[in-house]
Parts: sequence; C-alpha cells; structure tokens
Amino acid sequence: MAAPQAAIYGAGVPRANTSDVAQIGLAAVFGADAAAYGLAGPLPAPQQAAREQLQADAHCDALPPEMLPLMVDIQRLRDAVLARVALAALAQTGGPVVVITGNGHARGDWGMPAIIERVAPDVDIDTLGQGEDGIAPDGTFDEVVHAPAPERGDPCDAFR
Repeated sequence: MAAPQAAIYGAGVPRANTSDVAQIGLAAVFGADAAAYGLAGPLPAPQQAAREQLQADAHCDALPPEMLPLMVDIQRLRDAVLARVALAALAQTGGPVVVITGNGHARGDWGMPAIIERVAPDVDIDTLGQGEDGIAPDGTFDEVVHAPAPERGDPCDAFR
C-alpha cells in the first residue's frame, strides 16, 4: 500500500526444485548460467564447512550430518534465484530494486549480494541485516539495525 506503483517479483524456489537438487545437482536445477552464478563447482572447503555448521545450528543439530551438504546446496540455489530475479527486476524497471529476505540470504559475504557482485559487478548493492537485542547477525552487511527480540518459544522444541 505504501508503494502502489511498485512492481513485485517473486523469487521463491518451489519445493520440487529443492528436491531435485539431490537428484540431478545444483547446476542442473538452476539451469542456464549456473557457472556464472557460481553454482557449477564446489565451495572452498572452509566456506563449505562454515555453511554446514550454520545449517546444523539452524536445525538444532537434528539433521543427519550427511544431509548438511544438500542443505547448503539448497541455500545456494535460493541465493542464486534471488540474485537472478533481482537482476531481471533491475533490467525491467531500471531500479531501484529492494529484496526482502532473511539475513542468511542478504549477507554480503556469500549470500545473494555476493552472487550479484559476481554476475553484475557494476550494480550498486547495499545490504541490511536485522539484529536482535544488540546481537548482530552472522555475515557482513553494510548496515545492521537492531530490535528487541520477540517473545518466542524454543525453536528447537519442534526438532525434539
């Protein structure tokens, strides 16, 4: 309502596509330009390990360790799809483009902004992270804003 002239683009990855990552691979699911988007090869070992640990933590250590590489690939797919759609929106509208997503996808070191930087280095990108109770989110951001943490139960209860 605040921006009635805004064009809205969806960038969700259907569940069927995330399931296909295990069957046919990340690059095949993404399709054309997978290499340009950094999806044709493995991540550097330290980054892969860090991402797997983040996935384990995010899922309360309830995932089998052998599933963690797949979860990282699905995160990479989602980052790349967000980047591809943001670039399409920029090309179609002339910008500005605002991508509303979680901290993991918005982080400048390896999320969607890093992919845009790789594919279209001339695009000006500003990243915003959301912290809670003065605790900054993982990753790099141009700016971090903080808010009080909402009252919530233990998210790990769902995995117990």
